[in-house]
Amino acid sequence: MSEFVRRHIGPSKKQQTQMLKDLGLFSLDELVNQIVPKSILISKEEAYKNLPEGCDEQQALKELRVIADKNTIIDRSDLGYYETFCPPVIQRNVFENPAWYTSYTPYQAEISQGRLEALFNFQTLITELTGFPIANASLLDEGTAAAEAMIMSYGAAKGKKKFVVDDNVFPQTLSVIKTRAKPLGIEVVVCDLRSHVSFEDVFGMLIQLPGKNEEVWDPTTIIYTAKEYDVLVTVAIDPFLQVLMKPVAEFGADIAVGSCQRFGIPMGNGGPHAAYFATIEKFQRKIPGRIVGQSVDKEGNKALRLALQTREQHIRRDKATSNICTAQALLAVMAGFYAVYYGPDGLTKIANNLFDLEDIPLREKPWLQQEVFNRYHSETELMRYIYRLAKKDFSLIDGMIPLGSCTMKLNAAAELMPVSWPEFGNIHPFSSDHYLEGYYELIHKLEEWLCTITGFEGMFLQPNAGSQGEYAGLLTIRAYHESRGDSHRDICLIPSSAHGTNPASSVMAGMKVVAIKCKDNGDIDLDDLREKASFNSENLACIMVTYPSTHGVFEPGIRDICDIVHEFGGQVYMDGANLNAQVGLSQPGKYGVDVCHLNLHKTFCIPHGGGGPGVGPIGIKDHLIPFVPQHISAAPYGSASILPIPWMYIRMMGGKGLRDATEVALLSANWIADQLEDYFPVLYRGPNNRIAHECILDIRPFKQVTAEDVAKRLMDYGFHAPTLSWPVAGTVMVEPTESESFEELQRFVDAMKQIRQEIDTNPDLLKNAPHTARCISSEEWDRNYTRQQAAYPMNQEEKFWPAVARIDNVYGDRNLVCSCQVEMSDYS
Repeated sequence: MSEFVRRHIGPSKKQQTQMLKDLGLFSLDELVNQIVPKSILISKEEAYKNLPEGCDEQQALKELRVIADKNTIIDRSDLGYYETFCPPVIQRNVFENPAWYTSYTPYQAEISQGRLEALFNFQTLITELTGFPIANASLLDEGTAAAEAMIMSYGAAKGKKKFVVDDNVFPQTLSVIKTRAKPLGIEVVVCDLRSHVSFEDVFGMLIQLPGKNEEVWDPTTIIYTAKEYDVLVTVAIDPFLQVLMKPVAEFGADIAVGSCQRFGIPMGNGGPHAAYFATIEKFQRKIPGRIVGQSVDKEGNKALRLALQTREQHIRRDKATSNICTAQALLAVMAGFYAVYYGPDGLTKIANNLFDLEDIPLREKPWLQQEVFNRYHSETELMRYIYRLAKKDFSLIDGMIPLGSCTMKLNAAAELMPVSWPEFGNIHPFSSDHYLEGYYELIHKLEEWLCTITGFEGMFLQPNAGSQGEYAGLLTIRAYHESRGDSHRDICLIPSSAHGTNPASSVMAGMKVVAIKCKDNGDIDLDDLREKASFNSENLACIMVTYPSTHGVFEPGIRDICDIVHEFGGQVYMDGANLNAQVGLSQPGKYGVDVCHLNLHKTFCIPHGGGGPGVGPIGIKDHLIPFVPQHISAAPYGSASILPIPWMYIRMMGGKGLRDATEVALLSANWIADQLEDYFPVLYRGPNNRIAHECILDIRPFKQVTAEDVAKRLMDYGFHAPTLSWPVAGTVMVEPTESESFEELQRFVDAMKQIRQEIDTNPDLLKNAPHTARCISSEEWDRNYTRQQAAYPMNQEEKFWPAVARIDNVYGDRNLVCSCQVEMSDYS
């Protein structure tokens, strides 16, 4: 075993032995044989084959340095990718700070106020730049943001089919737009917007400023003409141009998109970078991605939260307007801090060095007048502000984040270090091949390793989120059917338990969703599957199946599922969200799966960054390789600059270490389920009464509290909540991963046991949770329990204080405020 494996896996060998003993077992092999179906379980020899032996951090970094040095940094700034400078105070204290990069999406707002405020700053920056009242918390890249604008416009203009695009648009943006348009039957019309444009049957138009020729022009006339024909206008605009130019909203545009890469984020061979999306108030419930909004907590204090979540794909499923379930949160945070650091005067100075505008309407009104953009211009002040916000956030530096289906495992420092190397960061994605030799070597080796691990013949690394991997996989299947004269095959079978991105992605790919029933034990109902596959046999395109299932078990009938779908002419798409339970134990490409997306930001250690970035490549079987779409993301290799992270992880773990990690992930989850079974019912179990890598604890039998009460009370104990009310309402789903120590697992078990006791003896402890320092230190105390019971339930030495009390979600949605119109000091 390599030295790194011992550092990645939490429980020691001795502790693993004790955990196995608690489960009545003698070995990890015995546990694995009870969990993984024999029909798909591979031998250790097969698992280790064609993968490297593990090594320590020093050796892996040395090898990767040799690869990085094969890249050549050149002076190139064009096509939306530009040389920039990341202030060291931001690089050191945000980009390279685990307090920022190891946090999760801020669904638990009470312990996420820091990054919520940072994202609120970003949204405020975008609304101030563009003049629109609504902006989201970032999108994946400029190309996909423009495509999302097209789709939103299409949905708003019933009956029209044409989308007009500036012939000076960036070529990668045009390619992504065409990819998105085809399945929906949208006709993309490319033309010179400064000559005669026909708006017959046109629902939307995209203007690029500056375009691929770097020219800036006045769009007043074309926007005015478009509005006369009720055409929705999107402007893709460089944020530094927008610093000087009149806000596009004042021209009459409806949507603004763009990339904030220039705000201190390295080019990184294409990403990740934070794209922005801003629009008019009319579309606040149609805007893709996440929105941070203002609300109040139960003590009446202002607080921030993710707003309007009922419009997102995990709620609306196939009725969603987008399949986006993530953002480029970490990069948006950095871009926001960049604007905070330079302020309006500093940004204007930079913009004047970039653009010399003539005959262009300029910005006249004051902007970025909020205190936050005018106070932190010294490094001392910005550093303190960054850390003040970080202290409000729960991340992996504070404790376990047991989110089911999210795999919040270790993001090792050695894996992250190469991302800061200029040889990976300062590379233009459209450089000539001979400048990218290091990247190509890294990418090809990573593709090879991932193919070996999953059993596929091809690996496509471009998708820059799991949702984009889903979309790419479904487009691949559609193109395959079309090549065989089966373009009518458009039925996608989806289990009722599936994540909301599955039906949303299938609709985006031009498919129709047919739901498959699940049995009481959570497994797919094979009789219902066969019936619906047979009934739809002439039009069956595929099934989307998650494995292990969203219920946290290895369904024994996975080969049967694949066989039934293939029998009736369909392809099998696997959602790889739970691949952390399969690595080294089974290979989807070997048991009937045709295409599968992987979440490199889960299984292969890219950090979640508070809600992004991510990488969602697809593994594909031989027969599908020719049909993979080439323009899912703006850049050829998507978020290429973070690919060194999974390369480092696989290189240091080696084949044996990867299997060891999976086995311990299964062990930790089963140990927790066994320890808590007498306190909270475990909702689903597979054969031999075992679960996979996560367990669903049922809170519904306890009528005096809700699952949310349990989640909020865990904050008082110093834990992030598990996944709340998904896939089953009224439950929590726990995934400990292999990286948590036995001591942390025991601490979680003890906390849950004590919470169970509180449910019986004093449920008010849960209903009033979480308890803030302000609450505990107040002069008056009218609760029916002590301050110590509230704040220090386990007499813990380390205390994480929630920044606000429980937040009123309904108030925030009814009174939407998603940018700062008041002094930010009110929130600090």
